[in-house]
Amino acid sequence: MSEPHIRKVRPDEIEEVWRVHVASSHDGMARRGQADARPDDAPVASDARAALASDPDGYFCAVEDGRIRGMVSALVRGRLWYLSMFFVLPDDQSRGLGRAARRSASPGRRSIRARKRVT
Repeated sequence: MSEPHIRKVRPDEIEEVWRVHVASSHDGMARRGQADARPDDAPVASDARAALASDPDGYFCAVEDGRIRGMVSALVRGRLWYLSMFFVLPDDQSRGLGRAARRSASPGRRSIRARKRVT
């Protein structure tokens, strides 16, 4: 495996980023014994497209061997920063990919003065 690279998500990658979201969501629900009604090939949610369009500087992905393995979306609204999405493929979790992507999206790295909110 090559060294992971953290970078901004490009608009043409939204489908691949969404697949990471769906796979990670399915895995989390299965671990909790819950069923997910969303099919693996579900279309990209409009809010994911809207987040990328409204705040592209907060949408990052972890890429390894040419494949997106994790993603994070952090939005800024006024002086409020918040993490809206944070997903890593199940087989790539606990390797630091998500942490690195989240750090890239944090307010301190984005030259903004915002209050961080985690809920």
